[in-house]
This record gives sequence, C-alpha cells and structure tokens, in this order.
Amino acid sequence: MGPSGEKASALCRALEQAGIACESEYRNGHNILGGGHSRFGTIGAMESAGIHYVYVKRKDRDAAEEVARQVLR
Repeated sequence: MGPSGEKASALCRALEQAGIACESEYRNGHNILGGGHSRFGTIGAMESAGIHYVYVKRKDRDAAEEVARQVLR
C-alpha cells in the first residue's frame, strides 16, 4: 500500500462494506533496506518510510482487487 495510512484505512473500510474480511499492518522502514521485510523490491526506499500492508483471504483476493482498483484510483 505504501506509506499512506489514509489510503489503507479507506481500503479496509471499503473491503468491510463489501463483506470482505481484512487485516492491516504497518511496518516502519528500519528494516526495509537490507532487512528483507519486503519480497517486492523496496530497495532504495527511504529508511524512515514505512509500508502499510492489507491482507485478505485467498478466496477473496479477486473481489478485493476489484474493490482496491475502485478505492485507490
């Protein structure tokens, strides 16, 4: 999700309104550079930056992606 907590909150609200359970997590940037916290290539990110992660169940992934497209555009 990136560093925006507002977007992560808006996405979680929209997912819950759509009947999709989700969990969110914020990880600060202390371990992003070389700590191996991200599998998706955050090398070069500022060390002070953090990332918001939003998790859904695998069975809800496609529906959650559609909700995310609408909320995050």
